[in-house]
Amino acid sequence: MDPPLYARRLRWEDVSPAEREFDPNELDAVVDPLVHEAAERSVERARRRPLDPDHAPPPTVATERALLALQLDRALTARFGPWINGWMWAASEPGCGGPVREWCCPRDSLRLRDAEAVTASIAQVKRAVLDWRAVLEDLDRRFTRLEIEGLDLDVPRAAEHAVVELTSWAVERTGATDAWYATFATVLRWYLERRGDDDDAIGVAILEAASGVFRSWVAPDEATLTKAASQVRDALIAQQATLRAEPDVLAQWIAAREKAFTDASPLPSTRAPVVRDGHLAYVDTHDAARDTDRATQMREAIAVARTSATSGEPLTLERLAAWTSLSLGRPATLRTTDAYAKRGRERYGMRSKLETEVEAALAQASGRDAVLVRAARVYLDVCAFHPFDDGNARAARLALDHVLTASGLALHVAEPVFLLARPSAAPHGGRWLVYLLAHVVGDRAER
Repeated sequence: MDPPLYARRLRWEDVSPAEREFDPNELDAVVDPLVHEAAERSVERARRRPLDPDHAPPPTVATERALLALQLDRALTARFGPWINGWMWAASEPGCGGPVREWCCPRDSLRLRDAEAVTASIAQVKRAVLDWRAVLEDLDRRFTRLEIEGLDLDVPRAAEHAVVELTSWAVERTGATDAWYATFATVLRWYLERRGDDDDAIGVAILEAASGVFRSWVAPDEATLTKAASQVRDALIAQQATLRAEPDVLAQWIAAREKAFTDASPLPSTRAPVVRDGHLAYVDTHDAARDTDRATQMREAIAVARTSATSGEPLTLERLAAWTSLSLGRPATLRTTDAYAKRGRERYGMRSKLETEVEAALAQASGRDAVLVRAARVYLDVCAFHPFDDGNARAARLALDHVLTASGLALHVAEPVFLLARPSAAPHGGRWLVYLLAHVVGDRAER
């Protein structure tokens, strides 16, 4: 039940330290009270158990610490933004292979047994956050130098040029532990994004190439590094040729949709009540930063969508269009041609029965599947079908919010869901979103 490391799926622009001021002194107000409260609950449960045979048994130590880590991650994200999630990206198993040295795992890095242990746990969390920030600042400096060195290189050769240095960095930071090469692949992708080469398929191509050369628990020798550099270069050359074919994202999603949620993670049995509405907080930060009118309109649209949800109304295209119109401040009309996003790199093909297909997809949002499967699916459906001439990202948010609200749920934090680079047709994309939602939703507070 450890919090998901969604930092690995963020773009460089979402984690770049140059774009985000950070005052370490603000950690006190977030970390200290949460750890102290968790320790008090642990002591109280231990005290009450012998006196009250009917009292619910305490969670296991591992579960108790994992829940605290989840609370800390939510609170840190809400205070500082999604970039901070990497504070638990440690080299320890299972399969993290990360660059943070000041953290192991909730089981070993959090202690609640006495005052001394609580103080040590608070310090450990803060050191992990500072270590993660230092990682990002170090990468920023390296990327700047690599970018200057590779100024005249195309994408494949810029990647080839950076492989040796970034592999050495990853090995040194991770100790070449389990899946360390996935960290290398993320960092190389971030470097290329920093250059402006931010197509989603780049990261997939890099990871596939790295996985075919590097091995867990083995630091590569010079020959392996040379082979990796050439394979990454060749993979990106092939990937660029595929990009020029201008694939239809919607067609890819329709082909993947039926099996996208197979074996999706269920909702955890323990959910913390939502104290701070994550979607509304997202409006107040991200939407308001772009345009105050946009934020006002989006708040109005969310309110109407939630009223519909609590009234038991099913999600329909007509209702979604009405809410999207509120968010835009003008009528949201159905598109009649191909749509494009990400500066023209993604194409959403027009279909003869687009309206009918969207209606059918939205109807499933009120079906019998688990609520988080329905919420994740409708979010990706609206993103992929791209039904309107504008406002589709906002429409996807409204659709997801409607499904959650109808089941008495809300987002603790919205940034991990709304900002993540998550191509809808990517392998396991649906299951990943369900897994992520399971960690960032809670019971909606009564109004």
